[in-house]
Amino acid sequence: MKVSNLYTLLTKLGSLFILNLLFLISNLPLFILFLLIPFSLEHILFFFLASLTLGPSITALQATVGRYLREQDWTIWKTYFNDYRQNFRQAFLLGLIFLTLFTVIFVDILFHLEKGNGIMMLGMGLLLILVMMVYLGQSAVLGRFEMKFINLMKIAPYIMYRHFPRLFLSASSLMILLAALYYLPSIAVLVGFALCGYLMMKELNKMLKNLAKEFQIE
Repeated sequence: MKVSNLYTLLTKLGSLFILNLLFLISNLPLFILFLLIPFSLEHILFFFLASLTLGPSITALQATVGRYLREQDWTIWKTYFNDYRQNFRQAFLLGLIFLTLFTVIFVDILFHLEKGNGIMMLGMGLLLILVMMVYLGQSAVLGRFEMKFINLMKIAPYIMYRHFPRLFLSASSLMILLAALYYLPSIAVLVGFALCGYLMMKELNKMLKNLAKEFQIE
């Protein structure tokens, strides 16, 4: 491997580590809760409340990675916190809506799992992926473009119709990666969440580029 290529690789890994650290700090209550309390239906309300910070941090993560992929601009600290602050209200509301949906569906999946109803469990699992596709698409749009929240909600059916394969690939890949990171927590702490964001935005950035052309927005 050439020295220049090695330097580029190490720089990217370093940037992913910093971005991952910022994401962890932004969701510190949730990760502390995971360390203190076992995840179960009995504690679902605690985890729901601790997860409220996920919306703004996921949008900031997507926006930071997206800017790097577009402009090769990876000024991590400034970019992440600027996007976190600027999109906080809408990202929090969007996250709250979808976190509620995720929680209801997840509880339903556990219910059918306990009852041994494989068909319903599979159906709810597919619904969970569809809801995640919509959320990831809208969160990426929010991190890239300035628009009113009502317009953000209106664009959801359009991006699902026009960019279904990319959204499905992103959501499926994210769920697989998160499942893998569950069994490799050390990787998750180092670069895992930032790596998920990077791989996810490799596809979603193409969607955003197409949307910019189709709607003539910047």
